[in-house]
Amino acid sequence: RALTLKAAREFIDELYASKARHDERCAQDAKLLRETVEQHLYSYLNTKYGLKQLITRDVDACLDAVRRFSAEDNDVATFGAILRNEVDEPFRLVQRQLKETVRALLTAHLKGRHPHKSDAQVASSVLAKTRGVVQEEEWRDVVLYMYAPEDAALLLSRLAQKAAALAADSPPRGGGGGAAGGGAQ
Repeated sequence: RALTLKAAREFIDELYASKARHDERCAQDAKLLRETVEQHLYSYLNTKYGLKQLITRDVDACLDAVRRFSAEDNDVATFGAILRNEVDEPFRLVQRQLKETVRALLTAHLKGRHPHKSDAQVASSVLAKTRGVVQEEEWRDVVLYMYAPEDAALLLSRLAQKAAALAADSPPRGGGGGAAGGGAQ
């Protein structure tokens, strides 16, 4: 069975929640062994189904979803990297905090630029931007606020290159240039 992006994200969240509960039990009982996310994927599905055929089906669906959606969804890409042991498990928590900070900074930026908009209107704009296009002035301000000057310069250079590549690959949108797609989902 093929998972949609929404179903894949829900499955990943369920797995992370199950893994957190398992890690908590391990902390309380020294006899229990901690598991990697990959190991826990099999344990979780074994507990859920108990049938090898269903476990295999869902593992295959999960891995297929990671392959299909990693390029468009950062949370799925991060899950894939954790599953392959390319990054440590706590990285997803750092990533979540980073996304919350970016959203807060983007909200502050939009409130400053549009002081007469209601909080609901600003929240709607932030949601739209995190799902679509963030203008260069917006992402530049966020990066400059969040990072040391040397790191910010490197990130701004890379983001500008990515924005230029995206602009070259897509038809003009009108309403000003310098956008970076993909938002901070």
